[in-house]
Amino acid sequence: MATDGNYFALQPLIMQRIREAKIPGLGEIMPARDLHLLEEQRIDDAAVYVLYDKESVPNGSDYQPGEWQLVQQQWLIVLCTKNYADARCGDLDRAGPLLYAINKTLQGWRPGSGLGPLTKVGSPSASYSEKTSLYPLRYTSLIQLEGNNPYE
Repeated sequence: MATDGNYFALQPLIMQRIREAKIPGLGEIMPARDLHLLEEQRIDDAAVYVLYDKESVPNGSDYQPGEWQLVQQQWLIVLCTKNYADARCGDLDRAGPLLYAINKTLQGWRPGSGLGPLTKVGSPSASYSEKTSLYPLRYTSLIQLEGNNPYE
C-alpha cells in the first residue's frame, strides 16, 4: 500500500509531484514545518506549502468496520506570493498562471495503490497582507487505512 504506515503519506507525494512538474516561476515546495519561513518573510518570490487540512470518515450505512477502511483526507496547497503591485489585491497576474499550472498538475492525479485520485473541492478564501498573498487550493483523496478485524 502506498501509505507505508504513514497517515500523512500524501504530503511528500504531492510535494514530489509539484516539483517534478517544474512549473516556471514557482520556487520552493514546503511542508507545514516550514511555515515559520512565511512568518519571517523568508519565502521565495512564489512558494507553495502542502498542508494537511482535515478528513471525513464514512458513517451510518456507509461505515463498514473491519480490517481496512476508506478515509477522505483533505489537503491544502497554498501558493504564497510576495506582493509587488498592490498590497490590497495581491499579485493576480503572477498567481493566476501558477495556480492554473498547480491545478493541472494535481487534479485527477492518482498517487498510487491505496490512495485515490486528487479531486479539487472548494477552497478557503485567499488572504492578502501588506507583503504576502496566500492562495489556497483544496484537494481530497481517499486513503485506505489498515485496522484490526473487530470480529476476531
